[in-house]
Amino acid sequence: MRHAPHRLWSERQGGEPLSGHCGLTLLETVIALAIMAVVFAVLLPTFRNLQNSWASRQGGAEALQNGRILTDHLHRNISKAVRITSVSAAAQNLGHIQFDATDGITYRYELSNDNRVMFGPVGQLAELAAPVSLLQFTCYDALDLDTPITQANLIRVVRARTVLVNAAETGLDKPFETLVYLRSNTPGAGEGLIAGPPSSFGITTGNAPVVARIDPAHYLCAFTGPNNHGWAVVLTVNTAAQTVARETPFRFDGKNGVNASLAQIDETRFLCAYEGPKGEGYAVILRVNPANWSIESGASYKFDIKVGKPVLDRIDATHFLCVYQGGSQANGFAKVFRVDPALMTVNSGASLTYDARRGANPTLRRLDAARFICAYQGWSSFIWAVVLTVNTSNLTVSAHTECNLMLGYGDSPALAQIDATRFLCVYSGNASDGMAVVLTVHPESWTVTRSQPFQYDLPLGNIPSVMRIGRSMRYLCTYQGYMSKLWGIVLEVDPLTWNIRGEHKTPLSPWKALKPDLATVDENNYLCVHEDQINKGWALLIKVGGDSIRP
Repeated sequence: MRHAPHRLWSERQGGEPLSGHCGLTLLETVIALAIMAVVFAVLLPTFRNLQNSWASRQGGAEALQNGRILTDHLHRNISKAVRITSVSAAAQNLGHIQFDATDGITYRYELSNDNRVMFGPVGQLAELAAPVSLLQFTCYDALDLDTPITQANLIRVVRARTVLVNAAETGLDKPFETLVYLRSNTPGAGEGLIAGPPSSFGITTGNAPVVARIDPAHYLCAFTGPNNHGWAVVLTVNTAAQTVARETPFRFDGKNGVNASLAQIDETRFLCAYEGPKGEGYAVILRVNPANWSIESGASYKFDIKVGKPVLDRIDATHFLCVYQGGSQANGFAKVFRVDPALMTVNSGASLTYDARRGANPTLRRLDAARFICAYQGWSSFIWAVVLTVNTSNLTVSAHTECNLMLGYGDSPALAQIDATRFLCVYSGNASDGMAVVLTVHPESWTVTRSQPFQYDLPLGNIPSVMRIGRSMRYLCTYQGYMSKLWGIVLEVDPLTWNIRGEHKTPLSPWKALKPDLATVDENNYLCVHEDQINKGWALLIKVGGDSIRP
């Protein structure tokens, strides 16, 4: 059998290649490996970035979740604290806070040695959150949200800041912040309102009484007595027994003395403005004798021919601003009084008509040395407000633009100061329900705006009076409420949202009451005067329960 000739040599000499036996040379292999190395060198950082990005996102999501839980935990627990007992300085980045809770247990937030957030009863702390790089507590009192404090008994607002660590190597840490407003640690947080026994201060009648402080135990009360004459009396209070006693009444106007208003001049003298004979406006200085608590008066001064419900506020030691409804249409008027305490005399400058349409039942509070806010029932029977500027050198008043607060029907507003530009306004709303709103004065334009109104009493809230409780953000409001009795409520203003809430709504008198007025005795006690359904005048002490914020 003959074999086919061997052709390998001829093929290697340039003949046709052998099918299925092709290969790479060493050079080609080296080039291919180099290209692959370049490709991997380009792709590996991308893979690493993708891996780092995923880890960073995963770590960020975990930090975000932990941070939200932590800030919610901080806000929920600190807001219900009875009082702050210890807190680190505002500049301390790894801080702590300790507080007494309503359950009688003292709790604490602090950091462990590895910067994990710990929480629990003092001595029994447990891990609450993953490591943080910052745990900072900055505290403020109720009146100043700019200056940090560490005095535990003054703290009402806590700013808690924390930074949650991102576990990823290249991840960004997550900062968190929450503001906490303490609803307790203040008068009115405990036992509520307690009324002492009422005491009669009038002769036989005591209409439309107003009261002003002489000293911590003595108060001057002006009222309309028998035959509409003007009377005044010193009331002596005993906070331990929660009683009020009257001294000898004094008649300062034997013809007519209706709807009086008082403002203190010095330790023993007070300016009194009122509706005198024929509805004319009068002013007189009343002087109290501390030796026997008797009263005397200077010469009366007629300042306008048609006056209703004058209201006074002090400008300085010898000047006072008076707003009142005047004329046949109850327009809004303002006037500056100048007094001479030594001679017991009064004079005034020209009247300003700050609202030519209507200015009924005005109320007045000081803004600064030269400006005052006036709230009143204006056109369409809405609550209006205006800023008045006084000039004591020529006894003039000027008015900025009056502002319709668009609150619907409103009457008998009363004001209490919150801070330099904000005031709590209580008033009788539609159907005489009790309403409250925060008013804000804008210094750039001297206009006034308001917050969302709060209805503190639905059945009835007639002719309210309001007074700040100590240095807190709570206010005692008294008014004619259900069944026309004297009622009281504590209104609380949230300085973060300016929302209002009410608590401790309490009947304070066993009979009908009208036109209450308030004066501060101390942080826990307030003197209230009012008339009843048969025009008799009454005075009683109202005790506000709970712990006080001490200045």
